[in-house]
Amino acid sequence: DEDLLTEQDAAELLQVPLPTLRRWQREGKGPPCLHIGQQVRYRQAAVQRWLTGSLQAGSPDEDR
Repeated sequence: DEDLLTEQDAAELLQVPLPTLRRWQREGKGPPCLHIGQQVRYRQAAVQRWLTGSLQAGSPDEDR
């Protein structure tokens, strides 16, 4: 299983404030996220790829 990050964990990994990460979600920027019920999660590998620039912002996450 792939590691899933909470919004707070993803924000810390990205070194941005949580409100910035949530704004990116609304604007279709930032790493792709998963909506699991009412919760938002990020795949750690997708966040790492986004950080290195190999995953485009706002692109759909693979293997949902």
